[in-house]
Amino acid sequence: MSQINLYYQTHLNTTVTLLPFQQDSEMDDHLLGNLVQKVKSKVIENGIVIKVHRLIDYDYGIVDKSGLTGDVKYDVKYECLLCLPVAHLEIICVISNMIKGIVVAQNGPVIIVIQEINIDTNKFTVSPSGSITHDETKKKITKGDYIKVSVINTDSNKNDTNITAICKLVDIANRDEIKRYNEDQRLISEIESNANESPVFI
Repeated sequence: MSQINLYYQTHLNTTVTLLPFQQDSEMDDHLLGNLVQKVKSKVIENGIVIKVHRLIDYDYGIVDKSGLTGDVKYDVKYECLLCLPVAHLEIICVISNMIKGIVVAQNGPVIIVIQEINIDTNKFTVSPSGSITHDETKKKITKGDYIKVSVINTDSNKNDTNITAICKLVDIANRDEIKRYNEDQRLISEIESNANESPVFI
């Protein structure tokens, strides 16, 4: 089944290291803390982890024999809120900047870049000066407008805090799409404001 949302709940696996002084009766808490520090708000193979909800399970630890520190590595499974822009996914975003021939927009940690060649000319007209008009409404799109785009490809590096997505401009956003966008941004803001709340182990 294809992905339909930019943000979604999922289960992921990774390896978490415990230092010698963390191998005590509070090991679960240390695993959670180290996991959050490793993945939260960072680009990983699967996207960007917005929030770690809970640690689901972990295997027996393996002592790191490559050094003499006594570190122990654990394979863990966790539940999180993930942000992942994939090819052909439609995203609602807000225009943050417009330069002749290029539109820059954003949705959470995703930076959207739209080149003039990736504007749907069945919906928009691009003037010689670079302004973009929505044909149906006759409105020029400007900074702060809500637009709908389709992901072409993405670029990011491990541990970055943003993903850059090259996208096609397909339409302006309708009322329901704007509402959904605002709900997503409200969720992200609440997560950031409650950053000190600890996830749980279940």
